[in-house]
Amino acid sequence: MKKEKSKKSKIIKVISTIAGTGVAVAAGIIALNKIGIIGGGNGTNPTPIHETLSQVTNLAYDEKTNILSWDEVEHANMYRVNVNGKQNEVETNSYSFMPTDKVSTMKVQALDTTGNYNSSVWSDTITYTIPDNVLSPEAVFSFVDSFDSATDLVNIAGMYIEDNVLYTKTYEKKSDGREYVASRETRFKSDISTLSDAMNAKLLGSDLTLDEHSNYNSAKYLIKSDKYVGLMEKYRQQGYTFEVVSSEVADEGDRCFTIFGTYRLSNGNDVKYLTSSIGCGIKDKNASKSASYTVKLQELSNRTIEEYEAHELTGDLYNWANETFVKNQAKQNAKAQQVSYFVDNGMNL
Repeated sequence: MKKEKSKKSKIIKVISTIAGTGVAVAAGIIALNKIGIIGGGNGTNPTPIHETLSQVTNLAYDEKTNILSWDEVEHANMYRVNVNGKQNEVETNSYSFMPTDKVSTMKVQALDTTGNYNSSVWSDTITYTIPDNVLSPEAVFSFVDSFDSATDLVNIAGMYIEDNVLYTKTYEKKSDGREYVASRETRFKSDISTLSDAMNAKLLGSDLTLDEHSNYNSAKYLIKSDKYVGLMEKYRQQGYTFEVVSSEVADEGDRCFTIFGTYRLSNGNDVKYLTSSIGCGIKDKNASKSASYTVKLQELSNRTIEEYEAHELTGDLYNWANETFVKNQAKQNAKAQQVSYFVDNGMNL
C-alpha cells in the first residue's frame, strides 16, 4: 500500500510548481497561512501584519491666514507637525502658526492612535521664506527678533520711528526662562523714515532695557475708563473709540506698572493707530495685584496715570498695526464661532 504524503509536502510541491510558471511565490505563502502550516499554526488565522498609513501630500502654507494645510490621510486620526525641528500633534489636517524665523521648514506625519495602523513616513519638506521687500507682521517679527538670538519673541506691544531711530516694545522670553518687556532703541547707518527702510539699512547698534513682565491685560481696562491721558485723551475727547491691537505690562512694583500698547482709534470712517507708554499707579494698597492691574484702572479716584510717550503711526507702521488688528479680529471671530457651535449643540468646552 502506497504511503500518503503529508499535507505540508503537497503544498510545498504546489508552490514550487507555481513558482516555476512565473507566478509570485507569495501566493503559496498565503496558502500556507490559511491552513496553518506557517504563521498561526493549528489552522488558526495568524496575527495580522499592520498596514502603514499613506504619506501626507499636498502641504501648503498660506501666509495670509498663517495656516499650514494638507490632504487628509485615510485611517489617520492625528498628525504630527514638525516646524523647524519643533513638533506638535493635531487632530485636523491643518496647523496654525506665525513664522518668526527668516526661513521655516515644515513637514507632517500621519498617525493612528488606535494601534491598527503604523505611522506614515514623513511628508516631503516644504519651506516658507519671509520676503525682504514685503511688509507684514511676520516680517516685523523676524526683523525685531534678529536683534537678539537669545530671546524667544512673543509679542510686539508697540513700535515707532523718531529722529531716524526705531523704537520697539516687545515681550520676550529669555533663554534662562524669565519673561521681560524689552524696550529697544535701534540705530542705523542711513536715515530711515519707514520700517521698510530699517529692514534694508545697515544696523549700527541696538540698546536694550529689560523690565519684569506681568501677565495682565491692563490696556483693555484702561480704555474702559472714562478718562485717559495725553494724546490718547485728546483723541478720546474728539470722539474716537479705542480698541487694543497689542499690549504688554512692565511691573514696576508696589502697584506701579507701565502699559506699552498699540491702539486702533476709529471715528466714523476715520481710522488711526497710536502707540503709547502709560505709567500707572494704584492708591488702594489693600487691593489684590490682579485687581490693581485691571479693574482698579477704571476707578479714576483710585489711580494715577502718566503718559511717557505717544506716537501716531503712519506709512509702513500703520500698515503693520492694521494687518495685526485684522488678524487678531479674525482669530477672535473664529474662536467665538467655535464657542457658539459647542453651546448650540449642548457640548462643554
